Amino acid sequence: MEDQRLRDHALSVDEEYRHLLLKHRGCEEKLDKLEHRFYLTDAEKLEKTNLKKQKLQLKDRMQEILNKYKEELAGEPV
Repeated sequence: MEDQRLRDHALSVDEEYRHLLLKHRGCEEKLDKLEHRFYLTDAEKLEKTNLKKQKLQLKDRMQEILNKYKEELAGEPV
């Protein structure tokens, strides 16, 4: 539950986090379309690999932002 609270907080106050989340979702949608194809060209295979890498980088950056807020919120009185 705390993770959801952190994500909600980041969404409400952090423009970068919102932007990253939108890009992450876009990568997921593109990957989903590629994964439902019966055959992928070499270019599509490369795009799939690059999308997975980009998605991971976005997720890592989003986690960094959440960690920052986790530290900040840990210091607040309950």
